[in-house]
Order: sequence, then structure tokens, then C-alpha cells
Amino acid sequence: VIEYVFADGTTAAPSVVQVVKFQGSGYIDKVTGKYITVDQDGKIILDENGKPVEGKLTWVPVSGSWDAQVSPTINGYTPDRSEVLAQVVNPEDANQTVKVTYNANRETAQITYIDETTGQVIRTDYAYDVYGNPITFENDPRKIIEELEKMGYVVVDPSGFTFINGETKYGDSSKDAQVNHFVVRVTHGYVEIKPDDNIKGDDPINPDDPDGPTYPFGADELNKDINRVIHYVYENGTIAKPSVTQTLNFKGTAYIDKVTGQLVQVKDGKIVVDENGKIVQGTITWVASDGTTFEEVVSPSIDGYTPDKDKVQAVDGISADHGDLTETVVYKADKLTAQIEYIDQTTGEVLDSDKVDGVINEVIKFSKDPAEVIANLIKLGYKVVTNDYTEGAVYQKDAQKNIFKVYLVKDTTPGGDDKPDPEPTPDPTPTPDPEPTPTPDPEPTPEPDPEPTPDEKPTPAPDEDKPTPSTPDKDDKDKDDSSNKGDAGNKGNTDNGNTGDGNNKVDHEVVVGEALKSEVVDNTSYDQVAESENTESTEEAPMVYAATVDENVPASEVDNDNGNTNTQEAKETLPQTGVQESKVGIFGLLLAAVGSLFGLAGTRKRKDK
Repeated sequence: VIEYVFADGTTAAPSVVQVVKFQGSGYIDKVTGKYITVDQDGKIILDENGKPVEGKLTWVPVSGSWDAQVSPTINGYTPDRSEVLAQVVNPEDANQTVKVTYNANRETAQITYIDETTGQVIRTDYAYDVYGNPITFENDPRKIIEELEKMGYVVVDPSGFTFINGETKYGDSSKDAQVNHFVVRVTHGYVEIKPDDNIKGDDPINPDDPDGPTYPFGADELNKDINRVIHYVYENGTIAKPSVTQTLNFKGTAYIDKVTGQLVQVKDGKIVVDENGKIVQGTITWVASDGTTFEEVVSPSIDGYTPDKDKVQAVDGISADHGDLTETVVYKADKLTAQIEYIDQTTGEVLDSDKVDGVINEVIKFSKDPAEVIANLIKLGYKVVTNDYTEGAVYQKDAQKNIFKVYLVKDTTPGGDDKPDPEPTPDPTPTPDPEPTPTPDPEPTPEPDPEPTPDEKPTPAPDEDKPTPSTPDKDDKDKDDSSNKGDAGNKGNTDNGNTGDGNNKVDHEVVVGEALKSEVVDNTSYDQVAESENTESTEEAPMVYAATVDENVPASEVDNDNGNTNTQEAKETLPQTGVQESKVGIFGLLLAAVGSLFGLAGTRKRKDK
């Protein structure tokens, strides 16, 4: 007999009875009436004592065995045996009773809260019991939903959720695997912000969730100005004109995710997500209040200056995302030209001029210092009549005020004739004798005493220091007057015998006349020579050259009247006075006296030739 019962002993299903029948046969001893054993021949089998071996019935089953019996199915319950196995039944076996107990199925209830915006599971709760019992979650789903709503979530279908904690019973999951599974679907709520809303940055988005997300910006940030500032400056960076500011205003609208606090996009009332379920980053939608173009601005005028831009061009297509713009207009001072002319008032000839460029209010700096130019002209025999140039003058807007004229005339004061008598000058292209000591002309002329002839230190002689001058013609005279007088003026002396500056020694000079200069020329000695030079002389007057070398200038750097470098060694001179050693000086005087005779003979000889 197989009995099917619940755990409490009540019948779960009708019992099953199985019966196996046997047929038995045996041999009985007719004398003793006991079962005996016989052999194949039908004879009684005896034991070793000669007694008949006890026999028994031999049973042969009619059905053979008890068949296997599958336990019946009962919804929500599970039998402790899914089946009662088949069993061979022997004749000696007693009747059996098998009990199959049905236990209620163990069930698991599950509730899942899903963020439908992102597709992510927010949380999952479980409950365990058996089929038919009430489902009771530890966290009441109704309270969980309230908490989610405080965090900014919105239940998708509030009316569709009918679960009641502690009342809804476990179903049979063997028939429906999802019977005890529950889902709560929510989405992210969002808030729209406009410029006039009373919202400040960092305010909580959800008032009932103070620890939740905050607004990333305030409503005031949805009112935006884009500026273009135009600066007007001079080249040195200082302000030329007040700056001009142009402003374009934009007003924005934004959507903020109440769950995350991030800026989002909204379409058809839902937050937009990408193909992977991630929320798409939103942007503020801006609307221009005053257009999207910065109009052009004409640069203001400033006297004496020119802007590098006549106007600042208009700019189109300005958006709220565009940064502020800055333009700088640089005013460059207009180029002005200053000119100065040095004019011979008598002839109208422009002796010299200079021209430079500059800007307004800048000090005029000529490439040649006017004071130096005038000083040089004075040395050439000029004197200033008028001079409208003033040191430190600045460029002025009126171009005529940047032109200066200096009028001069030849100085005709005593000792400074306008055009002094020309003096003979050496051949402009003389070729000095390469020999260190020139050989005197073999003509029969007086010769100097051979005793003072220098062996080691050459003593200046007419033929040694300078080439023998020839009498210049008129053209040479004009040229020499200009060049020689300029050179003499630059050294502080003039060829007509005027004294130079102070007692300064003369680097070099050419003296024409019958008198011989001393070895060192100072003002006193030079005056003596000047008197000699101004003495009337015939055309064939002898010309004697005497040269001195400044003790501070190497002899190799002393220039002769033709601009050639005197390569002759410097004469030995006393360190304090500049006078040569006594024996050389005496010899020089003797040689000079004789040299005058050589000069006269040489002059006649050249004329004869």
C-alpha cells in the first residue's frame, strides 16, 4: 500500500495498493505427514542418518513483483519521493505500506527597482517562504518608492504596482518562474530653469533630500552678456581715447537632472540617452536678445596721429558660447620731416644741409650736430648772421615750423679776409723720394756743411719732409685755398697767419715764406712766421717747409698738406717742452738756411724746365 500525505499527515492523494499472487507445491511424507524432499526420480532424499530430508513448498508468483509507482504531482508541493520503486516480492515477504509525504515548495520572492532612464538596477530585495504563505519583504516596497521619489525619481506606472507587503502570497514558481518576482520602474525627474527663476547655484535640487545633488549654476547665469571692447592707445601703450564697449545679451533655458544634478537634454518629456543607455550631456539653449552682430565702429580722429585701423569691422554670428572680444587700435604719430640749411647769405649758396624724420613733440636730432656744422663753417672763415634753430626744438604739426635756416657770411674782420691771398701748395699728387735721405740736386749750388749730416736720426729738410712745391695755377689756387684753409682751420690755424685756439700745439702745417718756423710751433712762434708770410714776396721767392710732430701723435699718423701719411720717423723731442734735442735743432737751423738757397735754385731750375 502506498499512502500520499501532507506534512501534517492529512491525505494529499489517494493511496495506491499493489498485490502479488504466488502458487505453491510440495511433497508430503504419507507416513509422517511432513514435507519431504524428493529427487528427480521421485525418491525421498535421506540424510546421512537415513532420515528423510525435510522439504518445503515451492512458490511460483503469478504477477512476479510490485511495480514502480510515480508520486502524483500536487501544485506547490514536493513529495519526499518522486516515485516508489519496483520491488520483487517473495512468497515469504509480508505485506508492506509505503508513505509518501508532500511538503509545500520553498519559494523566493524578489522585488527589483529599475532606473528606466539608464537601464540600471537601483536595488533588489528578497523574501523567502513556502508556497501559499504571505510574502513579506524586510523593506516595505512602498517605503522604498517614497525614498526614491525624494531623490528625484518618478515611478513610471504607480497604478500598475499592486503588491502589498505581508498580504500578497507566494505563487507556485514550478508553474510560473516569475510568479513571485516584482519590478518597480522609475525614471529621472528633471527641472527646467529660466533666467527669472529663484534658483541659486549649490541650492539642493530636491528639498526633501538635503544631501542630494545641487544646482550646478544659478538662474542668474542664464542671463549672459558678450562684450567687445575696443581700446585706443598710442604706440607706447598709453591711452589715446576712451575705450568703446559693445554688448550683446543672451537668455538661456536649461534642464537639470534631479537625480544626478547634471545638465541634460529633454525630448518628448524624457531625458535623452544614447544607444548605450547613458544620459546625453545637455546644453543651455540660448536666445539672443539684441541680435548676434557687433556693428562696425569708426576709429576717432586724433590730430597728428593715424590709427592702424580706420574702423573696427563688424562681426557676425556671435553666440552665447563666444568669448569676449578685444580689439586694439594703435595710433601712430604721423611722420614729420625736419630740415636745416646753412646758406651763404652773400651768394645764396647752400653750404650744407641736413634732413631727418620724426614724430610730433619729439626732440629733433639732426644727423650732423648743427653746433658742430656751424663751428666748422666758422673755421672756414664764415660767421653766423641769423640762426632760427634752437637746441632741443621739437617736431611740430605745422611743417613750416620744422624747417630751419642758418645764414652766414664770410668773416671780413682784420686777420680774417674774406678771400685771403692764395698760397702756393705742393703738387696735389707728389711722389716722395723713397730713399730715407734724398740726394741734393747736383747743380752747382751751395752745399751744407757735411758735419751735421745725421747718421741714425733723420733731421727734417726741405726735400726730406715734404716734396718740393710747385707754383699753382689759378685752378690749383682755388682748390688749395679751400682745402688748405679747411685743414688749417680744423687744426686751429689759418694759412694767412691767424692764430688758432689757445696755446695748443699744431699737429702739422705748411709754411710758405722766407722765414723758418721753430721746431715746435706755439702761438708766439707762429705769429712770427705769420709776419714773415704776410711780407711781400716775388714769384720766385724761395719756399721753405718746416714740419713739427706733436709729441702726442706718432710720426706715422701725421698728415701732410696733401692728405698723405708721413711715414718718416718722429724726431726726438724733449718730453716737457716738445723741443728737439739741441744738436738736432742747431743742425736744423743751419740746414734750413742753406735749404733756402736750394729752394731758390730748385725753383729756377723747374721754371727753366
